[in-house]
Amino acid sequence: MSPALASAARLTPGRRFRPPSRVEAQAALAAASFAAYVAAHLLDGGASTMFSVVGVGACGWAWLLARALFDPAAGEARWAKVVALVVAASGALSVLAPTGGLASRLADNTYVLSGSAALLLTFVEPFHRYGAELPRAEKRFRFVFVGAYATMVALSVMGLVADGHGPADALRQDLIRSSEPTGCSSFSIVELYSWT
Repeated sequence: MSPALASAARLTPGRRFRPPSRVEAQAALAAASFAAYVAAHLLDGGASTMFSVVGVGACGWAWLLARALFDPAAGEARWAKVVALVVAASGALSVLAPTGGLASRLADNTYVLSGSAALLLTFVEPFHRYGAELPRAEKRFRFVFVGAYATMVALSVMGLVADGHGPADALRQDLIRSSEPTGCSSFSIVELYSWT
């Protein structure tokens, strides 16, 4: 049964509720973060700031989604949750802290470091437990995921260069914009995976 049908079956009257799977939970968290990221760019003022605080953690949540796709464990490792929370918290602080102060610089540096790690780890996850015993379709799926993700990250970086951002200005923007392809590729691949 496809994941969409399984979700619909959970909502059918007379059926017992079952908690979401690891992939479903991570997908919902990443989707909420991406929606907040988009809303922050469509709105102005306090509403934009509020949505930015939630949206800047998107790359960490999308990395957890990639982990859920490729790691067969029933639950998420504690250290991975901590990394995603550091990305979200430092990103939120970098949005809220007054620019130029010590808190702002510390938050920005922590956000860039942890977010970059999450983006890089998203490239690594498809090769988690990769071996000869994997079915051919699973191997193909993993390579498609890496290819789509790499293409979207490259396009995001090229978009920054085309916008005229310098290397120093681009660090934070690169991290934020690179989270977009993480989500787009993750959700596209999840849908592709449900058809195989």
